[in-house]
Amino acid sequence: MTAAGVALTTIVLVHGLGGDRHVWDDVRQRLARSGVAHDVLTVELPGHGENLPGPKAPSIDAAARQVAARIRQAHAAPAIVVGHSLGGIVAAHVPLVDAGAVEALVLVDIPIGPTWAGDEIAQMQHALATDRDRALRDWFGAICQPSQYARLLVGLGKLSNDALVGWMNAMKDGAVPDGGRALVVPTLLMASPLVLPGKKPRAAELADAGYAHVARLQVETFAQSKHWIMWDEPDKFVAVLAKFVRAVEGPSFH
Repeated sequence: MTAAGVALTTIVLVHGLGGDRHVWDDVRQRLARSGVAHDVLTVELPGHGENLPGPKAPSIDAAARQVAARIRQAHAAPAIVVGHSLGGIVAAHVPLVDAGAVEALVLVDIPIGPTWAGDEIAQMQHALATDRDRALRDWFGAICQPSQYARLLVGLGKLSNDALVGWMNAMKDGAVPDGGRALVVPTLLMASPLVLPGKKPRAAELADAGYAHVARLQVETFAQSKHWIMWDEPDKFVAVLAKFVRAVEGPSFH
């Protein structure tokens, strides 16, 4: 799409674990009303939504290559890639597998360093096998608003225990190395207190989350949100995203 003859960057939206492209329906509508006249492309991760069947052993890099391929197929490179949760880790790997596919990154409430430890995954695997309903409520219920849990279960219910554990292992193995040093594109982290609790100096918390060496990092915190920031503070989310998009397309970023 163009405005005044100037090509506008496509915004690519990548959902989190158990989600699908409809996670972003409200964001798409709000972006359109905000005056951000960009093409918006929603991408579904392997094994989610209509992107079936899922892999037996999910890989962050493999998922990132699929996102990059979708961007290329849509003739949208380089795009601004927005990823929430698992989708954020995948988004962070897209410029690592295809540098030319990405103009900038927006990573929504996710560390890009180590996430799950092996013993945590083993405990979750046991919990899912023992009482799946309770395990999901303990996991997802703790990071979402109570009114959101039934909505999340629709997507989570489509994922087997093996798929859930597989993606946990993929996240464990998919940390961006060296504090994100390889991420050289403009990067915006939108973080709830789940990622940046505000209990330590900001630099220390960013390092804990894997962002110590992301050179062109901006951070916006959402104190009133849990994990689904775009649902909890939608007006602020879209305003911050629109501001970042305009800045990326401005002369100071080039």
